[in-house]
Amino acid sequence: MRWALENLGGIDNFTSLTSVGLVDNPAPANIQPLLENTGLGVNARVSLSNRSVSCTDVAALEAKGVTVVSDCP
Repeated sequence: MRWALENLGGIDNFTSLTSVGLVDNPAPANIQPLLENTGLGVNARVSLSNRSVSCTDVAALEAKGVTVVSDCP
């Protein structure tokens, strides 16, 4: 399933996410619902390029096995 969302409310209820695209929006992004999503892990991909996202949160997604495209080092 592929989702391109700005409001992540409720995304923590989806159990089989494989791709999430949140790109090219300068507004700060709260990706906590992605971190809490138990169905998002190995083989999933999250695109966060050109977003104001915490690199600590990006690292936490990567620790779950998610491939993250972001501006973090």
